[in-house]
Amino acid sequence: MQSWRFLPEETKKVWRIMRLTMIFSFCFAMAVSAAGYSQNTRLNIDFQNIALRQVFEYVEQNSQFIFLYKNEDVNVDKKVNINLQNASIDEILEKALQGQDVSYRILDRQIILTKADFNPQKGAGVQAAKEVRGVVTGPDGMPIPGVSVAVSGTSTGTITDMEGRFSLGSVAPDAVLVFSFVGMRSQEVSVQGRTTIQVVMEEETIGLEEVVAIGYGVQRKKDLTTSVSSITGEDFAERPITQIGQAMAGLAAGVQVTETSGKPGSGLSIRVRGATSLNANNDPLFVIDGVPTSDTKGLAVEDIESMQVLKDASAAAIYGSRGANGVVLITTKRGKAGTSKMTLSTYQGFAELPKKISVLNGQQYAELINEAQVNAGGSPKYADPASVQDLTDWQDEVYRTAPVSNYQLAFSGGSEKTQYYLALSLLDQKGIIDPSQFKRYSVKLNLDQQIYDWLKVGTSITWSKTNSHDVTDNNSVARGGVVLGALSTPPTIPIYNEDGTFSVNPFQAWEN
Repeated sequence: MQSWRFLPEETKKVWRIMRLTMIFSFCFAMAVSAAGYSQNTRLNIDFQNIALRQVFEYVEQNSQFIFLYKNEDVNVDKKVNINLQNASIDEILEKALQGQDVSYRILDRQIILTKADFNPQKGAGVQAAKEVRGVVTGPDGMPIPGVSVAVSGTSTGTITDMEGRFSLGSVAPDAVLVFSFVGMRSQEVSVQGRTTIQVVMEEETIGLEEVVAIGYGVQRKKDLTTSVSSITGEDFAERPITQIGQAMAGLAAGVQVTETSGKPGSGLSIRVRGATSLNANNDPLFVIDGVPTSDTKGLAVEDIESMQVLKDASAAAIYGSRGANGVVLITTKRGKAGTSKMTLSTYQGFAELPKKISVLNGQQYAELINEAQVNAGGSPKYADPASVQDLTDWQDEVYRTAPVSNYQLAFSGGSEKTQYYLALSLLDQKGIIDPSQFKRYSVKLNLDQQIYDWLKVGTSITWSKTNSHDVTDNNSVARGGVVLGALSTPPTIPIYNEDGTFSVNPFQAWEN
């Protein structure tokens, strides 16, 4: 699509009029609102030594306005003198409320009176409220109709007419007007006591010049024809995550992230636009600082500067068949010229079982065993099932509250020619089933050296060591695993004998 700035001026004018005609037609009813009615309503009023309440009654009888106020805020019995011809509602109110510590707001046909802070230098607060008019134009000086003009913090507002003009009644001198329009950058303009304001709207830049990494290097977003999702480190900086897949969850369209196992340190299933094969690996290819890899456990999430998910073959073609399931380009943080920085980031959390599964108690277990014995042609094992007691809640014994700790100490900085980034990270994640655990120690070093104007040399070094321990490593668990063992082991079996030894292997007890 041809850039807006290069279009002929006549084409711009025609396009803008066509685009705004529909908006203006839709908003026309809104334009005839509080501001318009208050400005167009004119009254003749001539009273001498009359109560303020009677002035309100006269306005309500001769217009569509109604007054809303608290008796303790407004002295409606105060005598006033008022003689105005063809006066607007603002002029009438300012004259009638002169000298009172009262301010007003006009919302639709309602006039709301409230107590205001009195300023001796300005008189009553209501005297400071004035009608504000103005015109809104574009960068080319052409008026823009349909621009939303609102008083910040209130529901008062209007839109510009076909000539870009607007008018707002009863605007405080310290108010802020907000101008917004589709395709233009919103602006906030302080009134500063002015009654005439001219605003020039600026075109909204939507990051078309932003550089996006693809398989062949980098490309400007406005020139990009393929599907790429970009994620920056700021997008997930505040999230309690320990894996790269968690950083992508919910931030990249078309990318599905699911947990394959509850074991600490276990990988996540990542699918870019769904599964592509029934029997082959569907995981995307990860490329960290230009190096393809299939294992990302050694990279600390805090070291990531940005990620680009390449979804189309045109962006990932350089990787051949390895990029058939999509490619995730990961760029790690690098040093920047300037003052050296030291950053310490920590995260502490815990994991626990959200809900236990209901199992048989001692009596129910005894009744079930008796029924099984009888069905098998034998005699009941328990003479009195009601007397059988629960000795162990195996789910309480197996599951635990598991802490998670994540620490990183990073140093970065450098000069115009040499930049460095060094990070030391430690992740200690325990599982909710003792003694499962995952530990990761990692060191990340990025160095960049500008040797000549035309030659820059850089290196990226990552060292990591992981230790994981699973509950199945000791081969002591019967078929079905720990979870099934905790659910199926009878609650009538104690953990220890009287001498302190284990009474039985609980995970095999159900076989006997």
